[in-house]
Amino acid sequence: MHTISYTLKLLSDATPGTGLGGESVNEYVTRRRDGAPILAASHLKGLVRQELFDRLDDLGWPSGRKESFLRRCLGAPGIEDDAGVEGAARFSDAEPDKHVPGQQPTRFITRTAIDGKTGTVKNTSLRTVEAVNAGTEFRGRVFMACSADDPAAKAIRLALLCLTAVGGLRTRGSGRCVATIQDCPDTPGGLLKELAALAETPALEKIAPETVARDRAEAHDFNQTPVFFLLRFKAESPVCCPELPVRHNVISSGFAIPASSLQGALLHHLNATDPEAADALFASPSFRAWPLLPCGDEKLAATRVSLTHRASKLVGDDAVEPDPSWFQDEAIKPYDWRTVSGGAPLKASDGVLLSGGENVKLWKSAAMPRWISAHGVHNDRETEDGRNLFSVESLAVKHFSGRLSLPAFAAEIFGAERNIQLSLGKSRSVRGRGELSFERVDSLFAAPQSMANGKCILVVQSPLRLPDAWTNAEGSFNQEFQKLAEKWASENELGGVDAVWGVHGIRFGWSRHGGTGGRIRARRVALPGAVLRLKGNPDPAKLAAALLRGLGDGREEGFGALSPHPGIAAGLYKGADPDSEIRKLGSGRRKEGVELALACFNQAKKNLPSASQIRALMAKYNLGGERAAVEYLDRQLQERSNRIWSQWRPIVDNVKKLLQLSDKRAVLAGLEMLANLALSVKR
Repeated sequence: MHTISYTLKLLSDATPGTGLGGESVNEYVTRRRDGAPILAASHLKGLVRQELFDRLDDLGWPSGRKESFLRRCLGAPGIEDDAGVEGAARFSDAEPDKHVPGQQPTRFITRTAIDGKTGTVKNTSLRTVEAVNAGTEFRGRVFMACSADDPAAKAIRLALLCLTAVGGLRTRGSGRCVATIQDCPDTPGGLLKELAALAETPALEKIAPETVARDRAEAHDFNQTPVFFLLRFKAESPVCCPELPVRHNVISSGFAIPASSLQGALLHHLNATDPEAADALFASPSFRAWPLLPCGDEKLAATRVSLTHRASKLVGDDAVEPDPSWFQDEAIKPYDWRTVSGGAPLKASDGVLLSGGENVKLWKSAAMPRWISAHGVHNDRETEDGRNLFSVESLAVKHFSGRLSLPAFAAEIFGAERNIQLSLGKSRSVRGRGELSFERVDSLFAAPQSMANGKCILVVQSPLRLPDAWTNAEGSFNQEFQKLAEKWASENELGGVDAVWGVHGIRFGWSRHGGTGGRIRARRVALPGAVLRLKGNPDPAKLAAALLRGLGDGREEGFGALSPHPGIAAGLYKGADPDSEIRKLGSGRRKEGVELALACFNQAKKNLPSASQIRALMAKYNLGGERAAVEYLDRQLQERSNRIWSQWRPIVDNVKKLLQLSDKRAVLAGLEMLANLALSVKR
């Protein structure tokens, strides 16, 4: 694998918009969680694709050959009956070279349009956007699944060096930039010359991996003895794993990385260097993966719950130390809702139970951080005009945990690597990239404790495949689930099944190798979070073997994974937030700025300056500090009409007090509040 590390320096203000705005600002720049602006990987990939298309077009490459090479470098989505093509390049977001939390590397720009005939402002044309300041440097990486000398890697380097602008409004001078690549002796001219020579060569074959197949003895020793691992996935970018098919322009992620996605990634990783070993791994009964679940802290382990684990509606962000009685689970202990939580109803909580700390904690799905991004697509062959706009809600969790069983021969390979780079989920070329680490353990799970009168409780972690032939006439879903569970328990000598809880649904998957357009046919399943309770506490060795086999068919597709119930939660987990201390330190200081803004509002009695005037003051302060902002205020008195100055006069003293605050964050927070208040006033 070859990594291209590059720097983009802005020569003019850039507007890498999110597509999202509000009342006072039409569009904000894309940011990461600590507030630093970024250039989104999807945007950079689109720019690189267009640059490479233009360069190949300039060289006169035939249309078919040009399209084939672009797919080889950057991939292509599935269209109609064609499966998607995965390219060689994986892009990271480009992040600022230096960022001090709390400082503002951006400013607001307000523009309006002029009527060419009358020379006056066009009605409703006022627009305010956030822009990244000129001079900002961004650093990004492109991970290539090939060597540095591969034509695909050279083409990506050429396209990066040819970038002249990023963000929106590029044709109006915004976002002009210059790109440099670390440790790269190539010049655009030299790379262009090499690409020109490729046009006359025979057809390019698929990308060959940089590494070669591992040397083995005369024959592979496919030892099938199961070896167990605890997995940790540290995500470098948000992950998107939709649980339902999407036929509109909003794509939402679930909070779990499915077992099928993990299995597919491991198989592809191995197939790149040893196809025979990958085939043997796919067929091995010792190969089973559990979903990768958010754990917030790399020391914790996660178990998915939903149906029986309930939390009181009194539990919320304001509850610092929730009462343990606010959490109930009927699989472990029956309860009467009228006697718990002061009579407040209990609510089923989809999420994960985190164990490994002092107490089991419930991390609700709704409390997990998400990242929303908007994407404008050009040259989209699925639309009539070649354009498309859609938004993606991804999971912005850094740490995931999971479990894995491998046959001994594969465990030797992956265990030797210890850490591998993978991209998981949807749009893997621009999101879902991270590092997967393997920790060898003696058993998949610790022996489950007896929870309900000495009975073992298991929770479904990945969908259970149900027989297609089942009909409603044969009974309810829970009856079907009960029969399936009893058959599994009997075959694995676990005793009887005391009770089951579950919800069924229809699910299908995505695969570049299966179905129409990469889709795998729909199947009836029991959804994750379903629970089954055994009548006794089975032999740990037999239970471990049963969990490895899984419940139902479809191990190869990630179906049938179960985990022991870790117990009832003693409190909520609100997520490890590395930026919380930053916000905590700044919140008191920002309060002073907001209070001065409210004082201005009360003094002006709704006769505030316009939001665009206040944002112009913000821009002056952001670029030149207090002095530049005060000079702007003074010019309002000297150069503007009495009507304009009359709006500033009642509040100018408090505005100058606001500008004199020592904390820049407090000043900007106060001015932002004042601009929003100005918009809230009906004129």
